[in-house]
Amino acid sequence: MHNYRMQKSLFDYRTHYEYLKIKLSPQNKGREAKAQFSEFLRIQPAFLSQILAQKYSLSLEQADLANQYFDHSTEESDFFIFQVSRDRAGTKSLRQYYDQQILSILKKRLLVVERMGRKATHHSNWRQRAIQNLLKQDDRDLHFSGVYSLDKKTADKIKEEFMEFLKYRLKNIESSK
Repeated sequence: MHNYRMQKSLFDYRTHYEYLKIKLSPQNKGREAKAQFSEFLRIQPAFLSQILAQKYSLSLEQADLANQYFDHSTEESDFFIFQVSRDRAGTKSLRQYYDQQILSILKKRLLVVERMGRKATHHSNWRQRAIQNLLKQDDRDLHFSGVYSLDKKTADKIKEEFMEFLKYRLKNIESSK
């Protein structure tokens, strides 16, 4: 049986706290991850622990350093800065403003662009609803979206593994009724 645990991206996390907890976990980055990250941000490890406990947020300057540490793309950097800004916001209207900025990035990511200059399509109804649901903090919802370019051999292998996974999971679902 295959291990089907998928690596989440920054865009899968609702807050910068959740993202940092996973990225800096010993399973993900090794035992020294928090110490290395603290040193890179020029903060005490104890202060990082307070951030991970959501007692404090990163400053925007620290968020910028975190973007460098994690080697975020421009889009990831914007998203992370918006998350930190939203999590730091002191008013509802400011949090809503940053939620809209985050939503805008997520919407752009959900656009499906066909290759070779063909027209872009946007499945607005269900995709927009999915984006709105991502902003709700309901762990009962499951969302997955991605666009990849693969060679035929790899695509066929992934398809085969995915079908195997679904067959296995459907057996579990059937037996739970």
